[in-house]
Amino acid sequence: ESGLAVADLINKTKPKMTRLATLSVFEGTELEQDIKEGRFVLPGEKEVLTEEKTIIENIELPEMHLWACHITNSVRLEGYIGRDKEWMVAKLEKNIETMDDEQFAKTFKRNIL
Repeated sequence: ESGLAVADLINKTKPKMTRLATLSVFEGTELEQDIKEGRFVLPGEKEVLTEEKTIIENIELPEMHLWACHITNSVRLEGYIGRDKEWMVAKLEKNIETMDDEQFAKTFKRNIL
């Protein structure tokens, strides 16, 4: 639902470039406290990648440049929707299929930049 809403917003605003970065939670923040107290639940990595895939699949702007190479992105993507959408989606699908959430949590830390 969220991915479709983001894609819809992108399609309506027609940016020349869009950047995707993944939510990071830093020590000492209100969000960290919300997580500790159960008021906010972080998605698993497969859910994050599935949302990114949904966003890209539903963008209808062939000339738009997409950049998802921030340190918080576990899968780095960069390209133009019209030219590179298929390989970006395929790369995300491959990572979704092979992602081991437990191993991922041990090796990838979004709370450290």
